[in-house]
Formats: sequence, structure tokens, C-alpha cells
Amino acid sequence: MQNVRMKLTPRHIGTWIVIRLVPWKGVQEKLFSWGRMIAWLWMYVKRPREDFLPFRCNVCGRKTSFPREELTREGWSCVHCQSTVRWRSVIRALSTELFGEALAISDFPIRPDLVGIGLSDWEGYAVHLAEKMAYTNTFFHKEPLLDIASVDPSQYGRYDFLIATDVFEHICPPVLKSFQNAFKLLKPGGAMIFTVPYIDGETKEHFPELCQFTLQKKEKAWILLNKTADGRDQEFSDLTFHGGQGTVLEMRLFGKDTLLRNIQDAGFTGIQVMGEEYPEHGIVWAPYFAEKAHYRPPIYGLDTPPWILRTPGTD
Repeated sequence: MQNVRMKLTPRHIGTWIVIRLVPWKGVQEKLFSWGRMIAWLWMYVKRPREDFLPFRCNVCGRKTSFPREELTREGWSCVHCQSTVRWRSVIRALSTELFGEALAISDFPIRPDLVGIGLSDWEGYAVHLAEKMAYTNTFFHKEPLLDIASVDPSQYGRYDFLIATDVFEHICPPVLKSFQNAFKLLKPGGAMIFTVPYIDGETKEHFPELCQFTLQKKEKAWILLNKTADGRDQEFSDLTFHGGQGTVLEMRLFGKDTLLRNIQDAGFTGIQVMGEEYPEHGIVWAPYFAEKAHYRPPIYGLDTPPWILRTPGTD
């Protein structure tokens, strides 16, 4: 592995300029919105109409379209709200689990009796979910706080649903404890809407003896310094971050076989992989080739769909 580098495109350069030169969040969001519209119009002018997949975004509820072959799990594809295939697929999984059909959030019934929690959910759908249900988005570093690796027992059994999308690959080991805590947070018959990047086979833990660690800058790169439980010093270089250097550290690359065992060992049942496409909401799972993507080093598993993980019911 190496430090994350990305090929610079006009979009990346424009984002960098806006973030550093415009201090006001509201103005930033407006500029990004205009930038998306310009990028979309440029594609629309250049490409044949038959290349575009028309769909209704199930996050913002608006109709839009996007070149089908360019729909990816992580890249924005709703010109109005910048939702991605992953975020739309999460909402589809949640809607199917709660209401039995794939609805846009604007079409959700108002159900204050449904209590849910998100782990650092994307604000683009979190604000809308909070308008429909008793849903709270939580964070690891700011209020409202929730550390899924260390949950207060007073919260056990409180939630009908939990959303954890691309979070568990960043949790310190042992990750099984966090799966167990997620299970404990849910009511009987509750569900976790869950995504992580994964590959076939077994999980690869990058720092299996992690105990007391710090991240430090060494020359132009980040390193991780760890003291193991038995007092040994370890140094790791060539770290992989999701979202840019020094941000969200990848602790592991999940393997599907290990992932399934973790989920089952935590107590979840009725596991459902939501891998089917739903083009009506712009959910298309395009082939992903890590070596050809713009992440350096390659980030694997960025073509994986949501899973629904259920707790046993009361019957």
C-alpha cells in the first residue's frame, strides 16, 4: 500500500479551490451545486441521449438522468442532491425493510413510532429521515456521540433500525465487538442496513495487534505508531485512507466469508444481500476495477451492495 493519491481532474481542482477560498458553507454548497449542473450539462451535450438512464432519486425525490456506464457506487449521479448509487441503495434497503416497497424518502409515511439511529450517515438523507421518523444521526467525534465499539447499556434494545454505511472498515479491532454492540442496540425484529467494501475470501486486518496507537506525519507521509498489549512497539507506513491522507484510516479489507461469520456470531439472522439493480431509482451495479480507479493505492470492494441484517423477532 501507498499513501492515497488521486488523479487530478477539473472537478477535483474546482473542489480544492472552493474549499480553501470560500469559508462559508452555504456558499460552498451553492457553488458545488452549480458545478454539478455544469458537469451534467456538459455530459448531456456531448453524449447521445440513449446513453442516459432516467430515474427518480429516492433521496431528494426529483427526476434526473445520468450516463448509465458512468454510474458508480461512490460518484455522485443525482445532479440535484449529489446522491450516489450507494446512498440510494441504502435508502432502498431501508424502505423495503420498513415498508415493504422501494419508496423515495418523500413518500415515506410519517412514523414517529419508528426509532432509528445512523452512524455518521450522509447528511443528504439524514435530514430527510429525521423528518419522517424518530431518527438520530450520530458521530464518533462530535455530538450526538456514539462509539459503536463502546455502547452504553442504557441504549440496548431501543432501536427499530440502524444504518452503518462504510463505517466498520474503519473501526479498531476486534471488529466483532462492534457487530455485537449493533445487535444489542436493536429491538427484537430490528434491522441494520449495512455496507462495507469487501472482496471474496477472508478479511485482511492491517493492524491485528492494535492497542495504543497514534498517527503522525513523517516527512511527507503518515505513519501509525502502535504499542501492543504486551508492550512491543510497532511502526506502520504506507497507510490507506478513505477520503484523503490523514482522514479516515482503513483498518481492514473485509473478506465476504469472514464478514458473514462476524455477522452470524453477533447474533444476526435473516441476512439479505440487496444486490439486485433498481434502475427506477438509479441503482445500477457497474463493474468496478480497483486498479483502474483513481484511488492510489487501489481501494478494493467499491462495488458492494447493502446488506440487511435482522435480529430475531419476538415470535
